[in-house]
Amino acid sequence: MIRQQTQLVDDGPRPPEPPYALQIAALRGIYPLAATLAAAGIPPLANRANAALFLQCYAERICPVELAVIQQAFTHASGNHLRELIALDRSSSQVTELRELAGTSARVGRLQLEQLRPLRDQRLVQRYWEAVEGGTASGHHWVVYGLTLAIFSVPLRQGLLDFGRGTLIGLAAQSAKQLVLPEVELAALLAAAEERLPDVIEAVLSCGGWSGLGTKAG
Repeated sequence: MIRQQTQLVDDGPRPPEPPYALQIAALRGIYPLAATLAAAGIPPLANRANAALFLQCYAERICPVELAVIQQAFTHASGNHLRELIALDRSSSQVTELRELAGTSARVGRLQLEQLRPLRDQRLVQRYWEAVEGGTASGHHWVVYGLTLAIFSVPLRQGLLDFGRGTLIGLAAQSAKQLVLPEVELAALLAAAEERLPDVIEAVLSCGGWSGLGTKAG
């Protein structure tokens, strides 16, 4: 009789998370609560009703503009259009809905773009990075995210949904923490805001992205 022995195998270190997964994870804590409240035109949170209104305003006013930038970045990256990608990067921070978030977006986007630099065969990534290093572009995470969707062939609709959900999860968690809300109330706030995302995404896609969404700051 042959006795089978069970051997524990050390798999060693796990492979690093792919850039797309890392970017989704980062969305859950990307924006400072105060800056996002200011962008949404909402005063400091005082109660659950304020938090619900805040998440609704983000989903209906700010998120559509972010998704429009992402959609346009995806289109430019898919067509290997560097000049248009840089122009989009530069113009996005001038839009009223994104102005308060632009600083954070640029800082996070550069970190995310750094994760793409090992892709030596992706000439567009390397040239975009050169533009960021040279000060021609800021490297906003909206643009980097759209570029990532194109590089890794992530379906656009799914990518937009992941972005909206990830950002809402982070904002809802910050709101609940500040107001000391129980987990069940956090779940309710998040569910109500997430319900709006499919309609928001369809509206963005039907408009073709950037055009008609957002207002340049004066």
